[in-house]
Amino acid sequence: MLSTFVFPLLASTALALKLSPILDLDNPLVERRAIGDIQLQDVESFLWAAPSGNDLIYANFTVYYPENTEHVLATERFAKKLKSVNCGANKDLTLEFNDQSALDEAKNSWNWVNRNPNNTFVLVTNHKSCSPDEERVPYVIHDIKYDGSVAHLTAELKEWEEVAHSYTLHVGHVPLNNNHRMLMERADFAMNLATSYNKNLFSKTIGAWSTTVDLNLATYGKLNVDFNIDVSLLKIKSASVSIQPAGVGASAELAVGLSGQLTSAFTWQNTIISIPVQGIEIAKIVKLGAFLDVEASFTVSAITGTANAKIGAKADIPDSSLVRVDLVKSSNNAVQGWNPSFSATPFSLTAKVEGSAEAYVKPNVKLEASVLSKGWNVALGIKTPYIKANFAAIFNNAGVCGTTQPFGVDVSTKAGIVATVQAANKGSEASPFWTKELYSKEWDLFTKCLAF
Repeated sequence: MLSTFVFPLLASTALALKLSPILDLDNPLVERRAIGDIQLQDVESFLWAAPSGNDLIYANFTVYYPENTEHVLATERFAKKLKSVNCGANKDLTLEFNDQSALDEAKNSWNWVNRNPNNTFVLVTNHKSCSPDEERVPYVIHDIKYDGSVAHLTAELKEWEEVAHSYTLHVGHVPLNNNHRMLMERADFAMNLATSYNKNLFSKTIGAWSTTVDLNLATYGKLNVDFNIDVSLLKIKSASVSIQPAGVGASAELAVGLSGQLTSAFTWQNTIISIPVQGIEIAKIVKLGAFLDVEASFTVSAITGTANAKIGAKADIPDSSLVRVDLVKSSNNAVQGWNPSFSATPFSLTAKVEGSAEAYVKPNVKLEASVLSKGWNVALGIKTPYIKANFAAIFNNAGVCGTTQPFGVDVSTKAGIVATVQAANKGSEASPFWTKELYSKEWDLFTKCLAF
């Protein structure tokens, strides 16, 4: 069952929800302030958002330009002062202003770029002529000429990773309000872990021994993921991922039939479910997603006899659970909760057998976060519930299991949960830089004595 952003983390791009540009978290329809918005800035913040159930998933991307030869400005700051925007070919970007006073205001600030060949600023546009989907795209401005109410900018279209050398990024969620719903009437996004499997796992015959195993599995719930990164002059100062389950749990019921004699141990293991979980994508800045794999395993020792059993268990992880992974300094990692509730499902058993068997299902969620040229993988694996059964033959002429029958079998079963998390750099998942056992516990499920 499962509960990373990771986080392979990147669910397939086809399943990624593209967050939309907004201006204000509380009221996405609000305009940025008009006074002074045309001035070149040292810091600029950009917001994107999309609904997810009762929450608004959002991203706050803030870029910094501390050097005295660089600035930044978003055209959405002064969109009301523009009559038209044209992102043409040959490095020509033109802005036509509504009136002379707006143009003069721009000149007073922007002529700085013409004073020194080393001076540049990043102009971020979100107009149809610059990007068909009106996404924010950055241009580096080297020179400006004016013709009436039109400013002709010598501009180079860039990728975000080429111009964002110092930035912070926070991906999180806030309660959805009516303003959010008005802006984004679209399908909800959720990192949903719900899946099911109800079929034969396998049937096998080895010599005089045969077995068949059926599985009825359900996983449910979703993950709330927050992500933060702080980069200064291309060096990562901090980066972290926080994962919190919401209604996460799993139930599994196994139906096992076996008969004959097996002289050596047998193991079957396979990935029975492998599905992408919807993630999020923000321009060409960040991608977050998840992939859900469910492994199933069945192991039986040397065994003799016949047995038919149906056994299962259900586990739920409390919503108060949290794991925070510091991707830069592992000593700051934090874990709380992850103490699941557990219950057995009704069982049935008939057996004339001696030996032991173990079965488990293990949902794994792999979260991946990619930010510009950087990427991490956080894998959360929850082996739950695993089920063990031991069959011990007994004999007593006086009777066994409270009967007069001389032969019988003592059956003892256990169920358990093991939850782990690990973090690795993207592409180096086989060599994680941090691993942690979140929870491990085993319960007695039931014991039974069967005479025959």
